[in-house]
Amino acid sequence: MSKEKIRKVAIVGNHITSRDAPWDDEAFDFWIINGAIKDVEGKRVAKWFDLHDWSIANYTPDYLKHIPVKPAFDIVTMDEYPYREIMDRYGYLWENSIPMLMAYAGYLDYRHIYIFGCEGNEYTDAPLMAANLYHIMGALRQEGRKVYLCNYSQMDTGGLYGYKNLQKTRIPAGFEFKRGE
Repeated sequence: MSKEKIRKVAIVGNHITSRDAPWDDEAFDFWIINGAIKDVEGKRVAKWFDLHDWSIANYTPDYLKHIPVKPAFDIVTMDEYPYREIMDRYGYLWENSIPMLMAYAGYLDYRHIYIFGCEGNEYTDAPLMAANLYHIMGALRQEGRKVYLCNYSQMDTGGLYGYKNLQKTRIPAGFEFKRGE
């Protein structure tokens, strides 16, 4: 009996920690978000996600022609994203692209979901992003999936409320942090 391949996806943004993604590991599918597509020349990219209104994002045909990823990849836009099915399955708490992609990875039955280069601004985006991440991480965990926030994520910014002296992470038990292996 052959062993079933463990499905892993790396969701990669354009924060500096994106360089820590395991680009040479064939076990991963790599998903890129938004403008990070400009920074992955020569990398293996399975999908590029931009869930913003393209008329606002200004992704013109000329812009797309100069995207460095070759061969062509699958571009997933909001029009193609199965948002109704995903909201029915995971609930609704989406204020940024990362939890939407995490939910999509669960929807597509990825068992291991890694996050690289997706930090947000620590003063504005990070608190809301963390709430979104915790929501979807809990839902994915209930399905038996593992989520990895990688390389000193800003989402791991303190101890367990009321027990900071125990130096526990705020991430609930069962979630893992990879620390620059």
